[in-house]
Amino acid sequence: MLFTSLPPALDHGAGVPGIVIAMIFIGIGVGGIKATVNAFIGEFGKNGRFKMVSSWPRSLTPPLGDQYEDTSFQVMMTGKGEMVVVDRTLTMQYIYNIFYWYLTTTELSLQTYETDLQQDDKSVIPTTFLERYVGFWMSYLLGPIALCIAIGLLFLYRNSFVKHPAAGNILPKAVKALSCAAKNKFKLEAADPAYQLEHFNKTVSWSSEFIAELRSGLMACQVLTVFGVFYLCFNQLSNNLVSQAGQMDLHGIPNDLIRTFNGIACVICGPIIQKGLYTLLGKYHISFGPIARITAAFIIMSVAMAYATVIQKLIYSSGPCYEYPLECAASKDGMIHNSVNVWIQVPLYFILAVAEILGFVSALEYSYSKAPKEMKAIIQAFTQLMSGLGAALGIAVSPAAKNPQLVWMYTTLASVMAATAMIFWLCFRKYDKLDAEIDKQNAERRTEE
Repeated sequence: MLFTSLPPALDHGAGVPGIVIAMIFIGIGVGGIKATVNAFIGEFGKNGRFKMVSSWPRSLTPPLGDQYEDTSFQVMMTGKGEMVVVDRTLTMQYIYNIFYWYLTTTELSLQTYETDLQQDDKSVIPTTFLERYVGFWMSYLLGPIALCIAIGLLFLYRNSFVKHPAAGNILPKAVKALSCAAKNKFKLEAADPAYQLEHFNKTVSWSSEFIAELRSGLMACQVLTVFGVFYLCFNQLSNNLVSQAGQMDLHGIPNDLIRTFNGIACVICGPIIQKGLYTLLGKYHISFGPIARITAAFIIMSVAMAYATVIQKLIYSSGPCYEYPLECAASKDGMIHNSVNVWIQVPLYFILAVAEILGFVSALEYSYSKAPKEMKAIIQAFTQLMSGLGAALGIAVSPAAKNPQLVWMYTTLASVMAATAMIFWLCFRKYDKLDAEIDKQNAERRTEE
């Protein structure tokens, strides 16, 4: 993208071929990063010392959660002299929230391409002005600079990281186990070694523990399946909501710069949710597990689409072009926007930020915790499949994204998202209780040990 966006290259028609080729490589690279998440986190060892941990490539490098390896029951002394119990589930929740917050902060300040786990490009603050006053090539230069810095840090600290031994490819074993289940009316218990030996006199290469882990992974995939609709609504951030801003009075601000408030909102709301909401709920012993958080995210996303509906209705109710903003003669070739202040769109980005923090972070945490030990990257990659599904749904509904049908489009999205939240809660609400019971049993077992 950098070289094909240089003025001489654009003059020779390299722009379109360049972006097509770049999109293919970006898809491969970003898809791999999102599935494996080679990120660095700090871990406090048993002696309280700070240790940097990383995972190096094996057949499929495990995601961020693998970097927190401590599963033992611990009681620690805080800096304030308080005795606290270290809970692995809450620690994983905290890790993913912090990780998401750092990614958003970085994107706001530097990066050019979509490189985090789910979010759209929030780096529009520097890139918009660089593109406007210098050219596309300058804005695309930020990406390689950021990647070079990251690679340099990896090389510089290569001897400080924990390097996991290579592991075999677990996918063939999982496929064989699922094949056994499919031959027996899709009952996974039929793939259990004891069942296979008793009914078919067959010895299989996997254990009962592996079947239990595989069942847990499939359960995570079931939960993640509904995220296609969530992605469909969230993707409005980078297309239709940008166009919506362009229909209003901008007061000299580029319409694609307004969505930067979503990134700003993530930076602000992330610590508030982690340190405020979760701490308050924990203080009063109110359970707010991943299923409840995802359901809340779906409801809030529905509210966001409803708010977008209200904004679009206000636009259609204002002159000079009413239901055809920028398209009538009174707009003077799109120079005069409908008389609605673009700043009324800012609360929408804060609502979206809360939805994505609760939804995306909880999905990452849940998919990691439920995945089999050697299939974590595969389950994480399933979330990207849902992202692709959301994009495909966006293409399917794109014919409705035109004037004067936008009010009905946003209304439909809000309704579908609300219905999805209801169905999701009815189908999966029991999982939070099951997880709480399992965590309690594990805590009791570790206490006895």
